[in-house]
Parts: sequence; C-alpha cells; structure tokens
Amino acid sequence: MQIEWKYVVETFNTNIAKGKDKRIVLYGIGKHTKAILDELGDQYNFVGLMDAEKAGEKLWGYPILHVNELKENGVDLIVIIARPSVHQIIYRRIAEYVENNNIPAFSITGEQIHAEEDFQELNNQYYLFQKQNLLDEIDKYDVISFDVFDTLIMRKILYPKDLFLLLDYEFKDKNLGFVFSDIRQETELGLMRLRYPKLSEIYDSIRVKYDLSKEICQELMQMEIQKEHQLIIPRDDIIEAFHYAINHNKKVYIVSDMYLPITEMEALLEENGISGFEKLFISCEYRKTKQEGLFSELLLFEDSKRILHIGDDEKADVLAAESLGISAFKIMKAYEMVNHSSYYKIMDGSDKIYNRYYLGLMISRLFNSPFALYGTKGKYQINTLDKLSNLIAPTILNYLLWIIQRVQEQKASDILFVSRDGYLPMKIYQMICQKQKLNDLPKGKYIYTSGRAASIPAMTDITDLLPMLEEFKGDVQELFTNIFCLDGYEVNPDASIAENVKVNVDEIIKEAQQERIDYQSYLDDQNICFDNEVMLFDFFSKGTGQDNLERILDKKLNGVYLHKSISGISRRNEIDYFSLYKANNHYEKNYNVFKLYSLLEYIISSPEPCLKKISKESKLFFPEDRTIEGKQFMIKIQKGIFEFCVDFIDSFSGGIPERFDGEFTDSILGLIEKSTIESSVLPDLSTYEWFNGAFKVVGKI
Repeated sequence: MQIEWKYVVETFNTNIAKGKDKRIVLYGIGKHTKAILDELGDQYNFVGLMDAEKAGEKLWGYPILHVNELKENGVDLIVIIARPSVHQIIYRRIAEYVENNNIPAFSITGEQIHAEEDFQELNNQYYLFQKQNLLDEIDKYDVISFDVFDTLIMRKILYPKDLFLLLDYEFKDKNLGFVFSDIRQETELGLMRLRYPKLSEIYDSIRVKYDLSKEICQELMQMEIQKEHQLIIPRDDIIEAFHYAINHNKKVYIVSDMYLPITEMEALLEENGISGFEKLFISCEYRKTKQEGLFSELLLFEDSKRILHIGDDEKADVLAAESLGISAFKIMKAYEMVNHSSYYKIMDGSDKIYNRYYLGLMISRLFNSPFALYGTKGKYQINTLDKLSNLIAPTILNYLLWIIQRVQEQKASDILFVSRDGYLPMKIYQMICQKQKLNDLPKGKYIYTSGRAASIPAMTDITDLLPMLEEFKGDVQELFTNIFCLDGYEVNPDASIAENVKVNVDEIIKEAQQERIDYQSYLDDQNICFDNEVMLFDFFSKGTGQDNLERILDKKLNGVYLHKSISGISRRNEIDYFSLYKANNHYEKNYNVFKLYSLLEYIISSPEPCLKKISKESKLFFPEDRTIEGKQFMIKIQKGIFEFCVDFIDSFSGGIPERFDGEFTDSILGLIEKSTIESSVLPDLSTYEWFNGAFKVVGKI
C-alpha cells in the first residue's frame, strides 16, 4: 500500500505526462505539491503555484500567481493538487477567468474539472405561499373540509407501500408462506375493483386465499394498525389551520380515502391533536372514493354553504372537489416538495427500503410544513439545528449499523469506543443493541485516549515520535510542556526541536515508561474481554490510535473506521481493520464525508476536554479548547441526531436490514451544500490539536 504523497506523485505522473511540454501551474501549496515539485520538477515545465491567500508571494522558488496573472504568464493548464471533495470549491474561485481565457483545469487523475451545475432557482407559484395565505383563504368560507394523510398528518416513510415493506421485517418469523407486502397490496387492489374495502375485508380475503386462521389474521391486522400509529407525524402548520378554522366558528369536516375503520381513524386523529370537527367521511364506510363521489356525502350536510377543501392530491382533493362546486386549496405532500427543491436529485437513490426510510424520516421533519419552501425559489433553508441534524444523522446511524454487522460477523467479544470521537457513537450503538435485543453483542466500553495520551506510553525509543516531531507546529517550549509533560527539561528556545529532544532523550524515555505502566493499569481496570476479537471504533484515522493501543496492550485489535487512510508508517498499514468508505486517501474519492469530516468529528465528540495523560492517581486533561457556543452547538445537535436514530430503529422493530453501504447516506450529507444555511445556526468552531501544536478550524459549511 502506498503512502499518500507517493500515490499523488505517481498518479500525477501517469495522467499528466501528456502535458510535459505545457506551461503548468499547480493549485495548492501543501506537502503533496512539494512532493510533485521535488520528484518531477525537472521533468515538467512548472511555471508557478496558486493559492487563494498567498498570491504575490514566492514558495520553493516558484511565484504564487493571482488568477488574473495566468494569461500574461503564458499558462497552458492548471492542475489542482487537492482531494476531489474540494475541487469544486477551488474551481469556483477561478472558473470565470479560466473559462474566459481557455485555460483548462485538471485533477491529478487527468480529468478536466468543470463547474458542477447548481440547482436553478425556480419561479414556481408554490414558493409564494405561506401559512397566512391559507388562513386568509379559510376566512372566506363558512365550511372547511380537510384531507387526512399528507395533509393533517403524514407518515415517516416515503411512500404508503413502505409501511407494508417494514411489516415484512415484523412478520419474518410468522412463516406465512408468502411475502406479506406483495400480497397485502395485491389483495387491496383486487378488492378495489369491486368496491372500496375496509381493512377487515382485506385481511379476510388474505385469510381465505392462504388458509390462515382468524387468530393469525387478527394479529397481523392489529400489527399493521400499530405500525400505522407508530409512523404517523402531525403536519403542525395544517393542524394549526384546522384549529384556526374551528376557533373562527367555521364548520369543519374531514374527508379521507382510507381503509381504516372509523374508530381507528378517530383514535389516530385524536393522538395528533385533531378533534372538534363535525363529521368524518371515510371512503371505506361509504364504499366510494373522493373521485367516485365521496364529496357528495359532505354536500348532503352542507349543500347551501360555501365550502373550502384543503388537501394534497390534484385529482382526489382538487379536481374531485371542484367538480361538485367545492373550492380547493392544494398543499404539497412532503416528497412532492422535495422534487421541487434543491434536494430533488436525492430521490434517485430511493430504490431500497432502508434508503427510502432514511429519506422518508428526513423529509417528514424537513418538509413537515407544506410552506417550508416559501420565499426560497426552491433552495432549502436550514435555519435550526434540528434541520441540520436530520442531514447528518443518517451518516452517523448508517456507520453504527455497519459496525454492528462487523461485530456480528467477527463474533467480537468486546468493542472499544475511544475518546473523544466515540462518545455519541457508543450511545447510539448501545441504544440499537437494546432496542433490537442484540443481547449477544458486547455492550461496548468507552476508553480514554488521545494522540498525546497514547503515543507517549506506546513509545519504545525516540524514533517512534519522529513523524510527530516533523509535523509539530508549535514552538519548542510548548512541545516540552504539553507533550513530554515533565519539569526540569533543558530547553534551548534557539535550538531546533530535534536538538532539544536529543539533549533530553533519557528523561523523555523515562517519562514514557512510567506512563506506559500507568496506562496499562488503567486498561486492565476496563476488563476488556479478549476471548474473541476486540473491535476498536475510530472515526477518521491513519491507524495511529489502534497501533498505539495494540503496543500498550500487547494485543491485536480490529478497527472499524468510517475511513482508514494510508499512513507513512508501514506497520499502521498492516493493522486489521474495516473501513466503510474504501479509499486509501482523500484524493481517490469525492465523498461528502471527506468534505465535512472535521465538522462530523466535532459533532460526535465528548463534552470533556482532550485527555492529556493517565497517571497512577487520575486522568489529566488539557484545558478546554472549544468555545462555550461551540459546546452548546455540539450538545444540541447531538440530541437531534440521537432522536433521529431512535426514531429510525423503532420503526425497524422487526430487525434491521441485512446490508448497509455508505453511498446513499453520503448523498444525504451532501444536501448540506445544496442548502442555504442561516449564519445563526453554525457558530465559529475550532479545536486545538494539542499533539500537533495548532488550531484545527472547523469553520462554517
């Protein structure tokens, strides 16, 4: 396995070789650009570099050019030296100039980079509607009629048929002899050719055809009703309009095409705060749908008054009502709104039930209000942390479900969640195990560690720290105070880090040996079960934490990473691990998790400060490096993510699907870039990387 800089150099040389006679500018001034210049500088005609903040300066003997200087310097092409996840961000900075001057930009893989087509703002009339428009319309009428599903209430699934697919998981141990979801839909459609059926009639037909007992069919029907209740969520703005009508002395009715009996419908409505209406008209009671004349039953009660019907279906709620002289106000169902928003492409991935349920649950929250697109021209606006959490939660949850499958496959006897990134994931893991009754899985242990706290005890000689010393960005005094943690060092601020380390090497090793003893004692107290494989949760890593813990424990671990990238230290590439996102480094794939990984790490982290070291007496922490606003943001968004995860798992009470990949949830994460985010939602976020001696800016999305 190649280390990352070698991969970049070799990929560049393979794919850009045809441009050796061209005048090339490299965009980016990181270590990979330097590696290309060092290894290939005499083979290519590099005429300069580019960087958004350093234009006008000089680096490694090359001028850093401003975009407006490219033409006068005779530049033929630009190669962007950055991971694919930020190509578009970089290219947008230079797109207008380079396209006007025919200067192409390429990635190191030789692919020409073009500006991605953004969602075009639309002038759909629906973007002009807000709740007040509906209330004003209600004021004009004496009688108001409301549809039920996708109007007053909605399900937390994408399509109605998904309820039956979820029940397939519930019924998998029933040995019915058929696929429930197929037969349930087929039977209902067959009966509807004769008349609109009641739910009891649907199950009677299934009972007769498949020779089931009345008891079994009654149980199945009750489980469907129970699942229906579980999946319902109120559309709060329409319920507010419902109560507005009642409070303004309007006569209010409810008209619905539905197979549930009237007692169940009334209970469902009552649960969601819908009561006080005059009468409920249900198609299965009158044996006809809205399009077949159900509204005529309403007219028998209110034939002389002006009536307004509010619903989501163009044919059933608008045309059918208007054909009988009833006015109609159409609102959009949630998934219809998605198709008219900047999120429209996400619907392409709704081919699998668990993908649809991620999508259905997310949509039921983000598009709960039929007026969520008011004033947006289609670009969704994120103005609360709850909304943001619904785009992040699927990635976190999917990762934990994938981890559980790895734990099951490996028959692991324990799983370790390392601080601080393991804080929220362990809570979600334990919640899933408890709700899914996965009693044979290890409960999980939260292990205190950090880059500094594990690297020093794992050190056997000073060469183990050389990679860290080479990348340490702080000064010599900070290195000895924060990393080596021992008074009495002979520190010469005028000498290099390497020279100071050499003078104090004996004391450094002595401290490391004591810390190793203390850390081993701490780990012994955690009662880690090594009967079988022990899994180690780590989020984004090159394997440093796993390598250090293995050396301290003198045991092998098996990592489960969101992404494990290649390390410059060969033994860290030889550890046992699974990685959900399979790319050797961030240059190979354009995943959204790569764009937002620092924000994700911030979000899932523990509210405790970073661990400094474990001594015989206690755990010692570095000073808190996050702002008060940043920690409040973290705590609130964790709450929203956890609630999403609970909701998802509760709906799959019959068991989780067998296979999860990260592609679709990564697409959901990518919707953040297709949103307008209000500045009040995200504070300025940063953490201090103590082991690197520098701040890591998470920043705004």
